[in-house]
Amino acid sequence: MKKIKKIFLSNVVIALGVLLFTLPAMAATNASLSTTNLNVKPGQNFNVTVSVNPNGAKNYAEKVEVDFPADLLQVNSFTLGNTWMAMTQSGYDQVDNTNGVLIKTAGYPAGVSANTVFGTISFQAKKAGNAVIKIGNNSVAYEVNTQTALVGNSLKLIIVVPDLPQISTKTIVKNNVPTKTTNTKNQISDGVALTATAPVQVEIQPQTATVIDASDTKTKSNSTWLWITIIFVLIVVSGLGVYSYNKKIK
Repeated sequence: MKKIKKIFLSNVVIALGVLLFTLPAMAATNASLSTTNLNVKPGQNFNVTVSVNPNGAKNYAEKVEVDFPADLLQVNSFTLGNTWMAMTQSGYDQVDNTNGVLIKTAGYPAGVSANTVFGTISFQAKKAGNAVIKIGNNSVAYEVNTQTALVGNSLKLIIVVPDLPQISTKTIVKNNVPTKTTNTKNQISDGVALTATAPVQVEIQPQTATVIDASDTKTKSNSTWLWITIIFVLIVVSGLGVYSYNKKIK
């Protein structure tokens, strides 16, 4: 009986020793996503930092897959962290903005066993919505003689619609012609050029008036009196002629 207990205890000790010896190699490597801004607007760029932590087990390479909603976000670029050496083979280096997948693989020559920045992703927000960026299921951590799954967290951010500008109008008189312009909430009026929207021109039709020239009126008046005088003289001359003719007949 004592011999059986001794054998059992020996096997337990051996099993614990093997477990303790292999524990660092069995430790999962974690990947984490972080950003300084969880609220962005459509059209705005922002960065997401990708870090890996082997938790004491030395890793010599990492294959990181990052999934993102392609309808809300697009990848502008990826910058690898210091000391990492990129692997550009097919299937290990990919940016797919159509399906929302980024894959980057790189080696660390001396091996990494503590939390280390793997790289930085530059994203651009496309439209409003709730976006979730996460470590993909195909991520892998490569150790000396084995590879393990690379697991990580999800990053949730909100793409918010910007406040609509408040439109106001003002009228500026320039060269005696009033011009109506628009102004937004973010603009400064009175002395600062308006740039938000193009000015709306209000055309004022000039009113015309007939101007009578006094000299022209005077000329017309003199001409009328001249014709009256001429006609009067002709009447007088004709009358005298008739009178003389009748006198000679008598």
